[in-house]
Order: sequence, then C-alpha cells, then structure tokens
Amino acid sequence: GVGILVQPFTYQYLRSETLQNFDGIAIDNGMFTKAGRENFSWPAYEKMVKVALAQEKREVLRKLHFFTVPDVPFDWEATKKKFDSHAKEVGRLRNHGAPVAICIQNGATVDNVPFSDVDVIFIGGNDEYKVGKEAQAIVKKAHNMGKQVHMGRVNNTKRLNTASEWKTSTADGTYIMHELGKALHEIERTHPQRRGESSPQYAERLKRLLHAEHMPGDLHPDATGDHVTEPEIVSNFVNFVVDNQYN
Repeated sequence: GVGILVQPFTYQYLRSETLQNFDGIAIDNGMFTKAGRENFSWPAYEKMVKVALAQEKREVLRKLHFFTVPDVPFDWEATKKKFDSHAKEVGRLRNHGAPVAICIQNGATVDNVPFSDVDVIFIGGNDEYKVGKEAQAIVKKAHNMGKQVHMGRVNNTKRLNTASEWKTSTADGTYIMHELGKALHEIERTHPQRRGESSPQYAERLKRLLHAEHMPGDLHPDATGDHVTEPEIVSNFVNFVVDNQYN
C-alpha cells in the first residue's frame, strides 16, 4: 500500500489521525539536508521511534517498517562511524522491536555492510551508485539473508522500475507530494472558473482533468491536439505505483 516517511521536521505526522490514512510508516533521520544535520538530536530521534512503537502496539499504526541510523550522505566510511557510535542506542531500540535500517552510501560493498546488525538495507548514495553494480550486489545478499530492502529518492518511473526489478520491499520519493501541489496550482491557472459555472461544477471539471478523465469541453479553448496536463502525469504515476505494488 501507500505509506509515509517521517523525519524529525515532520514529527507531527505521528499523530493518530494522520497515521490512519497510511498503510505504514518508516522513520528517517533527515540528515540528507543541511538543516536536518544541524538540528538532529539523538534523544529526540529515539523518542520518535518509541512513539511509533507505542502507536503500533495500540494498533493506531499498522506497521513501522524501519528507522534509519544517522548517516552521512554519499560517504560510507563516515556513515559506518556514525553507525558504530550509536550501536548501544540502536541495539536498545531494536530489542524493543524497532526494525533497524542502515543507509548504504558510495563506498559500501557486500564485504563491509554489517548485515547481521540491521533488519533493512536502505539504498542511498548518489544516482550512479544507487543503481550501480555494488548496490545491486548488496541488495542480492540482503535478500539471501532474509533482509528487507528500501530504495530512497525514487522520483520517476525509471527509478521505480529499477526498485521493482530489484524486488525492494519499499521505496520513497518527494515527487508525488511536491509535483501534485504544483500541478494543482498550474491546472487552476490554465483552466480558471468560467462565467456561469458554479463552484461545484468547476470542482468536478478540475477533478476530471486531474484524473485524466476530461471531456473535450473541459479544456481551455486555446488547447489544441493531445492535451496532457501535469496533473495527468502525477495521476498516472500514482496509479502506476498502486497497480504494481505487488509485482
């Protein structure tokens, strides 16, 4: 199904009314951005994981897929040092039932990933590494050891197909959230409400456009030929995810 990736800046998503809209969550440390690195606090992060475990126990949260150990983007050696420095705290959370994910970065190989100390392999690194032979070899070994695999920054169908071919359990990306917002703004700008068109009628017309179910009269008079809107692209992407989630 569709889940949500929560990080320290989106701690509020652990509220029960939010969680009920998703099939599960994962917790990321947020260190991909400079702001995330500067504001990270292990005590606060550990509390997030414990809150998620409590919500899962209360059956408010359907599943906690994993939490990521603090990492350093694109630097495996630095990531390993962080992983080792938090070994005691991570082990404590793992004993409480929280699945541990390590973010592999550029430089990670099948010989230097601590498979036995984690439950999930999170595929990080730059674009070249993420879909390269080393990452693929790590994924293969993870599967052989019964580990789950997650791919980060999946923001187009090509990357999604790679994740599917590698049989990853989950994937995340900001494409749907950000592009959908931009698309809704763009469709309202290019298809304004018409004179004599009621608000409910306008809403239904926008909805048809969003879901690529529009009729000729729904389009702006200046539109010619095959008119494909950004909302259609987003809608098709979402449908692709949902239709292929078990493949």
